Amino acid sequence: MAGRGELDPRILPVGTTLRFALMVLAMIAASHHMLDVMLGAWAEDDARQACWFAAGLDPEGTVLEQLGVGRDAEAALQACLNASAPPRWWPVPLAMTVLLVSALALYLWLPRRAARRRRLLPPDRLDPTGGLRLDLDRLVRRAGLRSAPDFAVDPGRLSAGAVVLGHARRRTVCLYAGLLVAREKDPAMFEAVVLHELAHIRNRDVELGYAVTALWRVFCVLVTLPFLLVYGGSLVAAEFGLFVGADAVFWPAQRAPMVRAVIGAVGLAVLVALARADTLRHRELHADADAVGLGADRRVWTGARDARGRTARGVNGLWAAHPTWSQRRRSLDDPLLLFSLAPLQVALLGAAAMTTGHQLGAVLDSTVATWLAAAPTALLLALAAWRSVAYAEHRGGAGSGGLRAGAALGAGLAVGDLLAGITGGTGWLPEHPWVLLVPVCGALAFTPWLVQCARLGWRSARGGTGRNAAAAGCAAAAVLVAVAGMTWWLGGGNLYAAGDSFGRHGVRRLLTEMFPGEWSAHGAELDWIAAVMPRLGVDGNSLVFVVAGAALWAVPALLWAVGPPGARAGLRRSLLHGLAGGALCAAGLLLVKAGLYGQRPGYGLRGQGFALLYVWWLTVAVWAGGVVTAVVTAVVGVVRRERLWLARALVAAGSAQALALAAQFLLGAVDGCLGPLRTMADGCHWVPGGSWPLLSVLAGPVLPALFGAAMAAALAGAACTALLRRSRGRGAGGTRERPVAADAGRPSARGRAGAAALAVGCAAAVLLGPAALLSLPTGGGTSSALTFGRPPDARSERVRVFQIMMWFGVAGKADIAAVTDAYEDFSTEIDRLAGRAPDGSGGTVALDVPRMRSICSALDRATTTALGHLAVPDAGLGRPWRDALRRGQGAARACVALMDRSGEVRPAEADAVLAGLYEGYGETAAALRPLVERIGTDGPRYWPAVFLDGKAG
Repeated sequence: MAGRGELDPRILPVGTTLRFALMVLAMIAASHHMLDVMLGAWAEDDARQACWFAAGLDPEGTVLEQLGVGRDAEAALQACLNASAPPRWWPVPLAMTVLLVSALALYLWLPRRAARRRRLLPPDRLDPTGGLRLDLDRLVRRAGLRSAPDFAVDPGRLSAGAVVLGHARRRTVCLYAGLLVAREKDPAMFEAVVLHELAHIRNRDVELGYAVTALWRVFCVLVTLPFLLVYGGSLVAAEFGLFVGADAVFWPAQRAPMVRAVIGAVGLAVLVALARADTLRHRELHADADAVGLGADRRVWTGARDARGRTARGVNGLWAAHPTWSQRRRSLDDPLLLFSLAPLQVALLGAAAMTTGHQLGAVLDSTVATWLAAAPTALLLALAAWRSVAYAEHRGGAGSGGLRAGAALGAGLAVGDLLAGITGGTGWLPEHPWVLLVPVCGALAFTPWLVQCARLGWRSARGGTGRNAAAAGCAAAAVLVAVAGMTWWLGGGNLYAAGDSFGRHGVRRLLTEMFPGEWSAHGAELDWIAAVMPRLGVDGNSLVFVVAGAALWAVPALLWAVGPPGARAGLRRSLLHGLAGGALCAAGLLLVKAGLYGQRPGYGLRGQGFALLYVWWLTVAVWAGGVVTAVVTAVVGVVRRERLWLARALVAAGSAQALALAAQFLLGAVDGCLGPLRTMADGCHWVPGGSWPLLSVLAGPVLPALFGAAMAAALAGAACTALLRRSRGRGAGGTRERPVAADAGRPSARGRAGAAALAVGCAAAVLLGPAALLSLPTGGGTSSALTFGRPPDARSERVRVFQIMMWFGVAGKADIAAVTDAYEDFSTEIDRLAGRAPDGSGGTVALDVPRMRSICSALDRATTTALGHLAVPDAGLGRPWRDALRRGQGAARACVALMDRSGEVRPAEADAVLAGLYEGYGETAAALRPLVERIGTDGPRYWPAVFLDGKAG
């Protein structure tokens, strides 16, 4: 079997380094989240909060309602925000900098403190004969250290142990007094303990232990404790009705989010604590393995017993910095723990990644935030998978299949989203919590796929260079797939958990306007199209999604193709399954054409609603065919006890999808020749130019089908594995794959030709969908179809009053003053002209054209400015005010046009303009009366402190 040679443990970072990176990632994510919650409100100016409330922000509203605030008047909201002080960007970065600097200072101080608190003695004072020094020198030489560390004895410690103190420039192995006593009775124990400590120096993880301790203590003291005091204290104060300023407007709507934030903070602290403990335990296991490798007697570990019972060991083992003796013995018997990440660590990684993605997405560009959150996670998992596979292949065992790690990763992602996400809103859980199963299923597919790609790469490559290249390729593919998945979730997929993110924003209505047709008979299809197609269209036109979807099946196919000739039988079986899947997809396409034949409208109307319905059912057919192909292939692979069942399922689904697109192109090109299967054409012609545009539109929603196929295949494989475990008493991961023929030599010319043809075919299949996408005209974006209407009125009366007061303060007061001043000038001018009218003139008097034009221009400016500002956040009060502004604007512009006209102004025209101004004046007064009364009466009643402070103007 490939990979049975000597394993070089230095080809990749050791597991302790990976775990330390995981702890740092978890700590940064947790710290940023807590600091952002604590400092976020202070970092934003009160005037900016007033703008959001003036735009209709309701603390009691749903997540989608809050996301839609200001979308109906983005320019007005942005102008309001620009007029206030910009949010302070520096508090959280400054706090993070202080946190890291404090951790660095503590890291430098800890070794000095540890040395000073111990009254250490030189070994020579306790052993005048020099035998102890000789034994220590001998063990240093056996450990292969370039420079010998200092040795000292701690007479106050009576246990048979030791510890390494100091930094890289000067390390000291501190031997406990009890160990010197044990040296006389049990020399093997003495050697094992000393070699264990020398292994820490050899592995260079002494500084790592200090770094872990420093980070943990700083995180607890400077982040977790202040957060619980500040935020938890605010929660308790709010329960007793104690608020600062206008914070009462957020209560009781913020009770659930605040409790969730406190629980989330505790949960994040637990994640960091678990990551810390696991990092420290893992370095101890590495030191044990190295000590045994250096000649320590394994009977020292075999004879040791744990003091606590089994239950206590299990609970304490999660938090302890040192592993139990049973864990040490298990690690020495099978060093798998040293070459893989356990499910707990994978869950921590998933939670840290999701939390990091949410936090970075709030302060950085979404693309940058997604890459920064997903790429390190994927790299850590890829390194862990490669190490696990390398160890399993080296030992000739089955190794982990990745299902348990995938389930743990998915659970971590879901928990991380609940802890730091936005989908919960003011409730305890999202409106659609079942949507959180999507990242769970995605992770359940991602980890086994990554493990199987690593196994293929290890078997296919030869030598260190080839395997390093295969590892790099698998890692790059993992990063792309992880970024695509995180992009989908953070880019809008999580909004499905928050509610009907598309139906509530007019997509259904917009589709019927863009694609008119007989939708009354297809209401169910229209609901699905509105909910699914916009997201699929955005994803399918994303370069990351296209490349990641192709990588899901092209990377395993390529690794199979470049491997030994005997291993390509699995690839051939996968392609045969793909051929059958392609036939299934083609049959589905024919069924769609047959079903829609009787519903075809006239020829000139088929490019409207009927075309959208046609594309929808074609998408369903290709998705269904690909998913069925993947599920069947995965189940067959698990039943046949194949370790690469998911890779084969994805190769089959990917080739089936490519064949389906090719079949649709051919069917579209001869559509008019298919008789009762005709859909878009009537005449029989070969029209490839007419089929290609439809294929270009279809490729967008179809290409993401590989992700759905992967999740369905993973679920089916996991269920089948569980059933087989029950029936056989062991899982698929513990079964043996059928032997693969070894590569006896260089492949034959026929084999090379077959591999080349296979590579060309795969490349053509992979490029078919993207090529169709690239032919689409640029400029149209599905995301632009999302429209937001005016947010609904606030649920409670007190919040509505607060919104109106904030509107009055940020824009309403100035607008009302400008409009009423213009009308007052108009009234004054009319009174002046009436006083100049001579008796018996019939009320006719010459207008002061410059004066009247100035008044009308001022009214036009005032009404136009007011219409450009935020609307009153109360439909009953705001609608009359907006109508009065529009009437006044029209009358003012008519007045200006009349004053600017050359020639004599006829009295009838002047009377009409003046009448329009009078009507606007009266309508404005009628609209303002209830609005001003609401502010003057309900404002002091509900918000006396805000009203008296003048924040309402």
